[in-house]
Amino acid sequence: MLIASCLFGWMMLGVVIIDFETMLIPDRFSIGGAFLGLFLSVYFPSLQGFAHPISVTHNVGSALSSLTGILIGSGFLYWIGAVAGRAFSREALGEGDVKLLGCIGAFCGWKGAVFCIFGGAVLGCLLLIPILIFQKYKIFISEDKNKIGLGVEIPFGPYLALAALGYFFGLKQWVDPWFAWTGELAF
Repeated sequence: MLIASCLFGWMMLGVVIIDFETMLIPDRFSIGGAFLGLFLSVYFPSLQGFAHPISVTHNVGSALSSLTGILIGSGFLYWIGAVAGRAFSREALGEGDVKLLGCIGAFCGWKGAVFCIFGGAVLGCLLLIPILIFQKYKIFISEDKNKIGLGVEIPFGPYLALAALGYFFGLKQWVDPWFAWTGELAF
């Protein structure tokens, strides 16, 4: 489990740095990471919340959980990007972000992938809104052509990766109960 945690952590940190600098997420991190997460989930079922690798049932269940995370995470983000692209008449979300969420889903499961979409968006807003305010009032900002504003492309991958690190290394115990189905609808 320690090996899987270290690999995931280093991949996400690599994504943060590379995507901030180049606006690209290498496929070796996203697609390769998804295959690695699926592979490690078979051998370390505790990665997906299963008890011990004693039973074949745990290994198969862990692999199915990882595969579900890949499909739900990347599929959900793909459709968000497709609808937003149609609404704004331009690309709203890069394909690298979709593939990255598949990697996150492979390691964190579908609950982690869904959390990272919204957690990454909230984290991005919390970090970028103060920058926009400072720029508007020219506080601590020099006249630079690389300002953040409407119509400027901002990488989403680093925020997805930071949300994934938060989920994987501590927030899982508080987030997962929100996905529990009690069988009742509160109207």
